Amino acid sequence: MPTPKPVRKLQQEIKQKILNKELYIGEEVVPKTFHGNKLTQSGELQNTNITVYGRKIPLSKIRKQMFQDQLELLRPITSDEEYTRMEEAEIKESLGDIDNEQATVEELRQKLKKTDRTRSLKMWHDHSEILNHSYISFMISTLYDPKLFITNREYKCKFPERSPIDVQATIEKPYLYILGQSKSTDVDQLSYTSSRIEDLMQLPEPIEINGVPFFDVIRAFSGDGPARQFESGQQRGGNFSCLCGMPSNEHSNLEFAYSFDPPSIAERFQLYKGGCLWTRFSLDNPSPFHNLKKEEIIEELEARNIYMYECNKTELQKALQTELHGVQRPPALLCTQELDIDDLAEYEIPACEPLHDITNVVQNLITELPAHFSEKSVQKEFEHFSSTTIGDKNQIRGADSRLYAIKLAKFVSTLFQSGKVSEEVFDLCTALVEITHLCYMHCSQRTPKHILRLYNQTFKFSYLCKSVIGVPEKMSERKFYGSHFHSLTVHAPQTNRLFCLRSLIPEQEERTFGDLRSISLNTSNRQCGKIIDNAMLRFNAKQRENTQMDYTKIQESIVSNQAKFLPPSEDTKFPLKLLKTRPTLFQKHCERIADYLLLGEGKWWSLSGSFIVFHDGFLRQSLQEPRLPRLGSITSQKHTQILKISWKTCIENFISKELQLPLLKLKVYADGSLQKVLKNEELTKRLGSTLESCHEQLHQTSMPVFPCSRSSVSSEGVADNEKYTKDNITHDYMGSLCEDEQEQGDWEHQSQAGESQDVVSDQQNGPDQLEEQVQDQFEDHSCAEQDQCCAEQVQDQGGKLNQDVVSHEQNDPVENRKEASPTRKKSCKRKLFNENDQLEDKCFEKQVQDQLENQCCAEQVQNQSFEKQLQDQCCAEQLQDQCCAEQVQDQCSSEQLQDQCCAEQLQDQCCAEQVQDQCSSEQVQDQCCAEQVQDQGGKLNQDVMSHEQNDPGIHISVVEVALFFNLQKGSNSF
Repeated sequence: MPTPKPVRKLQQEIKQKILNKELYIGEEVVPKTFHGNKLTQSGELQNTNITVYGRKIPLSKIRKQMFQDQLELLRPITSDEEYTRMEEAEIKESLGDIDNEQATVEELRQKLKKTDRTRSLKMWHDHSEILNHSYISFMISTLYDPKLFITNREYKCKFPERSPIDVQATIEKPYLYILGQSKSTDVDQLSYTSSRIEDLMQLPEPIEINGVPFFDVIRAFSGDGPARQFESGQQRGGNFSCLCGMPSNEHSNLEFAYSFDPPSIAERFQLYKGGCLWTRFSLDNPSPFHNLKKEEIIEELEARNIYMYECNKTELQKALQTELHGVQRPPALLCTQELDIDDLAEYEIPACEPLHDITNVVQNLITELPAHFSEKSVQKEFEHFSSTTIGDKNQIRGADSRLYAIKLAKFVSTLFQSGKVSEEVFDLCTALVEITHLCYMHCSQRTPKHILRLYNQTFKFSYLCKSVIGVPEKMSERKFYGSHFHSLTVHAPQTNRLFCLRSLIPEQEERTFGDLRSISLNTSNRQCGKIIDNAMLRFNAKQRENTQMDYTKIQESIVSNQAKFLPPSEDTKFPLKLLKTRPTLFQKHCERIADYLLLGEGKWWSLSGSFIVFHDGFLRQSLQEPRLPRLGSITSQKHTQILKISWKTCIENFISKELQLPLLKLKVYADGSLQKVLKNEELTKRLGSTLESCHEQLHQTSMPVFPCSRSSVSSEGVADNEKYTKDNITHDYMGSLCEDEQEQGDWEHQSQAGESQDVVSDQQNGPDQLEEQVQDQFEDHSCAEQDQCCAEQVQDQGGKLNQDVVSHEQNDPVENRKEASPTRKKSCKRKLFNENDQLEDKCFEKQVQDQLENQCCAEQVQNQSFEKQLQDQCCAEQLQDQCCAEQVQDQCSSEQLQDQCCAEQLQDQCCAEQVQDQCSSEQVQDQCCAEQVQDQGGKLNQDVMSHEQNDPGIHISVVEVALFFNLQKGSNSF
């Protein structure tokens, strides 16, 4: 029977193939000596030295292997003759650059030829633990370029017999470059720099494919925060943790944060060499500004033209750190003199990395959000959600964080629909889901619309965090608004202009450490110096087999299925209140999207009602302007300059009234100082008309009504509806633009506290008892056709009536409007004939007289009907029928604002108006009027008492009947 080869013999064959280079595990680089000890056979302790080599696969070999794996995914190669026949317009269309106006046609042709034949590479490195030792791994991958590689749809058409694949994920598959045993200190990591630079020096050499030369360029670096800080020469942690150089304690200052742009490698190197102590730098002393004496700090500051002689060492050290903005040494690839700055002109180290930023932001928000709700029940629900979602996990995966964000948005959406949380909390959670979706969007789906939407959603998320969270309670402010929050909300949209953020997410690279750990644990002898060779051999063999399960596709399927349960995305809207309360913050946001605003109103933004609406919804068709730069055609610093020029052009066109901006006032700065403030009179005028229409709607909705059904409209619903309508419309839309109108809104807001109590007392006393009886009768006599007819009448009468009520309220102080009491009949009767009451208001009396003259005929008919009803013993039934008709009219108005308390106030006002009408028209003394009312009341009471004996369920008084017909007369007159 055949038997397997012995292990020893198999090991000898593998070693022989490695020596013959039949199996390639890379070159030995960066030898490091580790000291140990052991006991000899005689029992003596003997010191040992073990030399461990790292392994590196040359970059030229990786580049060739990449082209072999990607050959069938390349687009058809354009020949030199085809480039020669191209016209200028076609060349510019293919380039898609922003600054090609000054170049000639031949220069553009050569630039297009080189761009089409250039592949952009990305570098990644990180530290992790393998068998209780720290190892560093460098990996190289390709950045997907849709101009160079085919799309998923094109792959399906090209290979219909194959299963569909994710072309971008296949192109961006990482290749193991260097693996070595290393600590996380700068000295140990910089020991691999020389080996990296050797390969970069050979990078300009092309690789021929079918006789056509192709070039490669190192375009970007991706990694977590410490890795990016090492690569750029930034200090780790401290008060300048972000690569942009902004102080960490100012990350929550949004206006200040939007003013910082990450410097380029050349700018960082120039800042580093601005003094005199940089000459002390060496690979053994990588931090020349560390542990300085006071005299050395003063000398360095003098070299930078900063003179501080009378300060102590702490103040001097702080001044030097502020001047350096966290720069501690040169970038990693410039630590030797082999490479020049021009060789790294296109090398970008982004200030954000979406994988770790999103993960930490989602985790912090879910942890902190439960502490910011006043209601205990809502707080307990959020705490239960937080404990069941995250629990005691110290770290969560990138795919899990996306799923948690979707779950949070769905959970908050349910609470928002039930009225338990505010709209701000709902918008905060949905904005976070939008951000994660845009960061993980494929490159083929990337359009100018999505660039703008990421700007808007990150801006919305940041200021909503300040509004909802404010000062964190469960964690420090520096942790919640730390580098991850700052990078995601400020630098992610900037990076998205140049790169597809999905290409910078190192999920595939992070997974390789799991494979290396598994290989080393199961197949190595765990001896120092043997782990790296074994891992390189088996990992590369596993990569070539390509039998691994694609977990990315599984995760994408789970996340997309969960996201279907969320509400559909709409255009990004910013309330007009934000323009009034935070004008500087919103202007900073506009400066970051100046190229979109330069196209004018109606293209990417518009004013819709009480919102500034940006046309970035997923259902909208994306415009072609502004054009996206092609990958590798422009740097971040060049794009920053273009945005500044675009904003300057926006200001010039705004001054000449050729362009409209979504700002109420424009602050113009020069050299960092405010020069002038320009008011946007046109937008303010349009905004004023919008606010006026909103205020008219507020008056119409606040018209007093009688709810037709207590079962359909509860007192809690009325209070909630009134609170939302008055607070939001009056406070949010009008602001300080209409101070006199705001005073009325403030009175309405102050009166809400006692409204619910008024409803209870009024239903038990006075004429409201009759109203309650009529409501019960009306529940069986509702009619939809009468509702529509009455709605039109109430809307027509509501505008004019509210004007009279507002003018009357301005002359009548709040203190004179007494609340209802148990003796409402007597109080209403006293109000009818009070000489010191509102009868002294001559202006209001004149208005009522004019209205009475216009409605003279209607009053006569009502008076005759009143006298006839007094003689009728069945007056109660007729009253109920008329009240039913009145309830139909009030039903439509109650759909806008069901406010029983406002109805009670209107009854009091109408009583006063009727008194003024009687006094003005009849010109009689108060005593005479009282006698007439008493005479009529006596006769009416006799009829009512006789009727009550037959029907004890109805109790009607003289004052109640008088009040009802006075109400009816007043409502018709207006």
